[in-house]
Amino acid sequence: MLTSVLITAYRRRAFLLGAVDSVLSQTLPRGDYEVVVVKDWADPSVDAEWESRGVRLLIEDIPVVGQMLRAGLRQCRGDVVCFLDDDDTFRPSKLEHVRSAFEADPELVFLRNGFEPVDRAGAPAPAFRRVLPQPRAPFAFRADRATARDFSRVVKTRAYGNLSTFSVRRASIAEREDALVHVEACTDSSVATIMLDAAGRHRFVPQVWTARRVGTSLRSLGKGAEARRAIRTLEYLRSQSRSPVARRYADMFLSWARVDAFLNSEDGRLSFPEWLTYVRYHLPRLDADTWETEAWSFGKRFAPRLVASAYRRRREGWATASAPGSPPSEPRATVKP
Repeated sequence: MLTSVLITAYRRRAFLLGAVDSVLSQTLPRGDYEVVVVKDWADPSVDAEWESRGVRLLIEDIPVVGQMLRAGLRQCRGDVVCFLDDDDTFRPSKLEHVRSAFEADPELVFLRNGFEPVDRAGAPAPAFRRVLPQPRAPFAFRADRATARDFSRVVKTRAYGNLSTFSVRRASIAEREDALVHVEACTDSSVATIMLDAAGRHRFVPQVWTARRVGTSLRSLGKGAEARRAIRTLEYLRSQSRSPVARRYADMFLSWARVDAFLNSEDGRLSFPEWLTYVRYHLPRLDADTWETEAWSFGKRFAPRLVASAYRRRREGWATASAPGSPPSEPRATVKP
């Protein structure tokens, strides 16, 4: 079984070398996996070194994240595709574990592993476990037979994590690759929604095979423009979803995007029914970040300008608190052999 690793990088160079190096350092034999990198800039010395080590490069300016993923998927030849954001890294044994899981279960179409939050410098950031909960015990369900209990467990544990923890059966996501064209933001939940339309088993394991860098995202919620793009994305995916669980999952994140857009605007509007929809979907999560968002959005209904200003300062502080200092903005000129 050939495994593909798809790495995407857009408008950010500081972390890509570390991401690629973590994949080239896997315990899985090199002949059993391929590496595809999609990025919007060329670096002749680094690119030549990567290509000499079998890395396939697609250098193209693709501003829409879903279109970037689709372009990369079309370059992948593996039976399984592991996604990796440019600011994250894989633990050395990840691909070995992923291959074993998919070989052992022909019905498996989606595998999500645990992650360790790290700061901008790559050091462990345990404080972020408070706002980034994840499953503590393994569980699985068939997406085409998902029950209310399955959905509740996904919500409570934020089971779909982030894109760098996703491994998928390539044939399953290829069936819905046209939907990726419409993914402008909220990439993790969008890909999860698309995969929830795939008939097959989704498995969640707590083992940490990924290091997730926090405070560096360029395309996450918490920014007004991203929230608006997320609303467009999730409205489209919800309208196109074939299964009830996929529609419900898209609707859950659509409610979050609407609240986020409201919090990040001075004069935004959020009806009380829309706020209640967010609470109804997210109440089971019981984590600090969800409760705080409920409180912020409720308070803004009564003091919009005051809360909008305070919330913006809070988000900016959260994004920059992960490390004392920033990594270099350009990659090094050499790649570790």
